[in-house]
Amino acid sequence: MLRIIADAPPGAVLFHCTAGKDRTGIVAALLLGIAGVEAALIVEDYALTARLIAPIVADITAGAVARGADPASFQRLLASEPATMAAATLAFITAEFGSIAAYIERIGLTPITIERLRNRLVGEF
Repeated sequence: MLRIIADAPPGAVLFHCTAGKDRTGIVAALLLGIAGVEAALIVEDYALTARLIAPIVADITAGAVARGADPASFQRLLASEPATMAAATLAFITAEFGSIAAYIERIGLTPITIERLRNRLVGEF
């Protein structure tokens, strides 16, 4: 996904997943990190997800309840807690790889692609 965003034509790029918090949240965090956004702001951005996806969560929960599921069992799965992004994602990446940029290189993006992505994100085409 990061390579596709780096190589996309000029203009906006839309990326998403079902609820917009897990896959989308990680990609957004990586993009923000590449753009130089500090970790605390990345966590704050992720935390906004809970409020913004509340209608989606309500629909998913209602569907599950209609099929006989316990709604409490979905709370943890559908939450977007700041601690999850801070500890489970950003702290892990930093501890294991040193930085978001190092992680992204490790998963296969070249330094040139990372620079193109960074330039796209900060408006330096």
